Amino acid sequence: MSQMKELMKLLELGKERTKEADAELRSWLASLDFLMKRVRTWLKEAEAKGLLEIVDEKIPMNDAKLGDFEVPGLNIKLARGTIWVRPIGRRTPVGEGRVDIWNANAAVTLVRFLDRDSVQWYVANESLHDKDWQPINEESFASILKSLIQP
Repeated sequence: MSQMKELMKLLELGKERTKEADAELRSWLASLDFLMKRVRTWLKEAEAKGLLEIVDEKIPMNDAKLGDFEVPGLNIKLARGTIWVRPIGRRTPVGEGRVDIWNANAAVTLVRFLDRDSVQWYVANESLHDKDWQPINEESFASILKSLIQP
């Protein structure tokens, strides 16, 4: 078989997604959508009072198994600066996905774990290998934003 034919076969294989990969992509995007909606819900009152503005964005991402796709992210615009909520990757050494929340001063990492019946996001501490993490909720999210805003 010629080199060009082999290349064409490789390119065709790379383009085709398996049913399993499609399911993984749907799960990843659904968990990100859910997380971003929760963040919007938690900040709804502050946004209604004009204390901040939340701007949706689509971020290009590439995964060796899933190919190219876009993921949701948020820009939280404050009177003095912006806080970004952005997916970093679906595959991590310790979980099934990572989202970072950061500004010019600091960053906090969220790690996604899949249980049998649910998906849960956890606030990772400084050691990404410590399993004593707290689930993300309204209080822990407020604590994260306070830590990023305070000098």
